[in-house]
Order: sequence, then structure tokens, then C-alpha cells
Amino acid sequence: CSVSLAAAFALAGCCSSTPSAETGTIKVSAYHTEDFAPDAITWSISVSIKGQNKDSLVTELKKRVTALTAFADSIGVPKDSLVTQQFSLDKDWTWNEGKQIFNGYQISQNIKATLSDPVKASKFSEGLAHIADIEIQDMTPTVKDRQAKKIKSSSSRRRKPPQKRRLSPKPRG
Repeated sequence: CSVSLAAAFALAGCCSSTPSAETGTIKVSAYHTEDFAPDAITWSISVSIKGQNKDSLVTELKKRVTALTAFADSIGVPKDSLVTQQFSLDKDWTWNEGKQIFNGYQISQNIKATLSDPVKASKFSEGLAHIADIEIQDMTPTVKDRQAKKIKSSSSRRRKPPQKRRLSPKPRG
């Protein structure tokens, strides 16, 4: 039992243990976390503009989407990494003292971008902030092979390996 207790207390830094006198057993609970580099990052991006004239809104939306695709092209993002989705042009209303008031129109376009190159992904993410009327709705990393993508933490830098200890029961005597 002393070997089991020694092992349980050695794990105390990341675990908790509860000795039980009734059954002669030890309950051990532990937790573990790992960090992984993603295989890809997917952004859900929305371009949304409000205005009075439908035609000028369509023109402005095209400018924003063109700016986004030109920026992506300038950092080497493949064209098939950007997918346009869900275009809408709706009337914009507000309520004032129980009356509905027409404010104009709202046009929007959703775009999905998926990048696997971490350098391009970083540049892309930073560059989105400089394009008018663009909002990042969601950013989702994807990890496919966890063992191959494990990130070494700063505490696992090269150091002297710990000395091995042998756990043995107390000598009887």
C-alpha cells in the first residue's frame, strides 16, 4: 500500500487523492490539457451596409467584397479558399411611437474563408480589420491529427532530464 500512496502523492501537483480507511483503497482523480496547432482556420465573415439607394448599396457591397478578395490574393490566399454565401437585400425599419418608419435598405453578403497556412491565416486575420463594413462572425480552428500537431509548451524547453527514482516498498524488519 505504501507504493500506491507514494504514487498518489507524487501526482498531487495535478491531481487530488482521497485515502479511504474503510476499503483500503485510494481514489485518484486527475486532469490533463494539451495545446495543438490547428490544421486549418475557418472564418465566417459578414459584409453589411445600410443606405437609401438599392443600386448604390449593390455597388458598395461589390467594392467591399472586391477589396476582401484583392487583399486575400495579395497575401497568396488561393481563390478557392473564399466562398461567398447568403446574399440579402432587405428593407430597414424602425418603430417610433407605435408607427413603423422606413429607414432605407440593408444589404449583406456572408463569406467563408478557410486557410491552412498559419502565416497566411495570421496576415488574413489582421488584414480584415482594415476593410470597411466587414465583421468576423466566427473563427473556428480545425485539428485533424492531434498527435502530429502537439505544441510544445514553454516549460518543455530543453533541460536536464529528471533523474529516475525507483519506488520500492519499505523494508520489513
